[in-house]
Amino acid sequence: TVLDEIDVTVGDGEFFSMVGPSGCGKSTLLSILAGFVNPDRGDIRLEGGSSEARIGFVFQDPTLLDWKTVGENVKFALESMGVPEDEHDERIKAVLERVGLADFEDEYPQQLSGGMRQRVGLARALSIDPDVLMMDEPFSSLDEITARELRLDLLEIWREEGKTVIFV
Repeated sequence: TVLDEIDVTVGDGEFFSMVGPSGCGKSTLLSILAGFVNPDRGDIRLEGGSSEARIGFVFQDPTLLDWKTVGENVKFALESMGVPEDEHDERIKAVLERVGLADFEDEYPQQLSGGMRQRVGLARALSIDPDVLMMDEPFSSLDEITARELRLDLLEIWREEGKTVIFV
C-alpha cells in the first residue's frame, strides 16, 4: 500500500505543498490527482461542478521535445489542448516573457541551461491557462541558486495570476 486514508482539500487559488521523505507517496498522489494514475479505490472530487479541470503539469525533469524549439515546445501543449491556432503566437510570446525566456523562442532545449529548460516546462504548463498547476519536484535537479530563483519566480506568478498550485 502506497497511500492509505488520504483526504486532501485544496482551495481555489491556494498554493498547496506536499512534503515528506522519498518514497512516501507524494508523486503517486500527485499523479492520481492529475489523472495519470487511477486509484485502486476512493475518488477525486472537484468542487464547482466541473469534472474536467484543465491541469498544467511540470515534471521533475523538463521532458521537452529536443527536436522542437522552445516556442514549438510550448505550441505542442497548445495544440494538444485544442487551443485555437490564432491564439498560439500571442500565448507563446506572453508566457515566454512571463518566465524570462522571451529571447529564446527559437532556441532548442539542448542549447539551454537546466534552469532555462525547467522554465520552458513551466511556460508550457502555463500556456494552456490551467485551472490547477501541478508540479512534481521541478527544481530538485537544479543547483541551489537557480532553484531558489525559480521558487521566487513561481511564487510571484502564483501571487499575480491566482492559480491553484499543488507542489511536491
